[in-house]
Amino acid sequence: MRKIGMSLSEYYKNSRLFTVICLTLYFVFTIPIAFLQPTEGYNMPPDEMARYLLPSEMFRTGCLPTGLEPQVQVPGYGGSYMFQPYFPYICMAVLMRIAALLTGITDTRLLLPVCRCFNVFIGFICLMLVIRLSEELFDKKWKQYLYAVVVIFLPEHLFLYTYVNTEAMCLLGIFMQLLFIIQIYQRGITPVRAILYAVGASLTTLSYFNGYGYMIASVLLFFGSQWGNENLKKKWTKIIEWGILIISVWLLLSGWYFLRNYRLYDGDLFGLKTQAAHRIYPEPSPYKQGIGLIQLLKERHTLSIMFNSSIAVFGSSFIDGPIWLYRGYKIVLTIGVLGFLGRLFYNKDGLIISRKRVYLGLCFIVAWAINVGIWLYYAYFVEHQRQGRYIVPGWPALAFFFCVGFSFWVELINNNKKQQMIATLIGAGWIALCFWYLVGYALPAY
Repeated sequence: MRKIGMSLSEYYKNSRLFTVICLTLYFVFTIPIAFLQPTEGYNMPPDEMARYLLPSEMFRTGCLPTGLEPQVQVPGYGGSYMFQPYFPYICMAVLMRIAALLTGITDTRLLLPVCRCFNVFIGFICLMLVIRLSEELFDKKWKQYLYAVVVIFLPEHLFLYTYVNTEAMCLLGIFMQLLFIIQIYQRGITPVRAILYAVGASLTTLSYFNGYGYMIASVLLFFGSQWGNENLKKKWTKIIEWGILIISVWLLLSGWYFLRNYRLYDGDLFGLKTQAAHRIYPEPSPYKQGIGLIQLLKERHTLSIMFNSSIAVFGSSFIDGPIWLYRGYKIVLTIGVLGFLGRLFYNKDGLIISRKRVYLGLCFIVAWAINVGIWLYYAYFVEHQRQGRYIVPGWPALAFFFCVGFSFWVELINNNKKQQMIATLIGAGWIALCFWYLVGYALPAY
């Protein structure tokens, strides 16, 4: 009799099926939200209309605004998103032009879905890169699948691909950087890998400051990849040769942004001083109020709000889930972190973690710490913002430790089929939590 269905082991041998399942779920989750989100009110995406001023103005005039024009200033607050990295808005404006040519629609209010769909497409590319990245990070299929599921189906991560922002393209750049720098680190450098890494670094540079930590971590990994058995002169020769190639591509693709800022804003390369000079803040920063950093984190519930909103809070930070949803995520993540510590300090076969693996983990810590540090600096010295989307770029690094930790607990069971079954249940549960929040709380709010 012919066997009907597919066994778990066959499923883990079929990467194409896993990719199709992930893609299907991704579009089922993101497309309805992208089209149903309002453009005003409490349930609108955070700052979307202030951001949308930029591609709308580029579409209308065909030119890049400076950020000083009244029509691109944020209503009520001053300043402009033009003072921050804005390359994704250029791409959106181009797509708006194409859509206008095809449909005859020139009303920018009606072209907003085009910009949202651009980020949905960016998320699709990110998903494919995450699956490929998981294959570089982990040896067993069930570990690869678990990492991909944990990264992709975090509700707040999906949310970033459903409205107008620059974070989506920043994540695309991060995943490109991670994929190709880890290939360089583990398998050696080639011109193609070096160039594609530089492209990813450029996308991050031109999109979002909070993702810059991955460029620093990548530099550390690049040095680590070249530190072989050659003599010192050979090592530095290779580092300089490949470094020149990577930096040249990066400057070619992203150097114009800094040159334009330097010319327009009197030498302000990053536009931060110009932004501060034109922004009206609702209250002084905690630092100017004399509030200590520890006091800020403890007394204003900053950490709990940041954690919850980095997991699942949609709209203008008003569409949240029940408290036990976030407690459930805390428990699951804590188990993963404890498992990671267990992997470091205990192994029934002896400590066999390679130095390269430890160094990779340290670089992930650097990337995550810089992401959190940038948010913390801004929240304390500039404006007290408690929105978890600021630290979502650190999620790919944090998810690595979570999956390493969970695999530690699972591998205490010396049976491959049982390991696959447990990993499948964990992944299915993770997706179910995401689905439950989206269907039970996010979509009804729209």
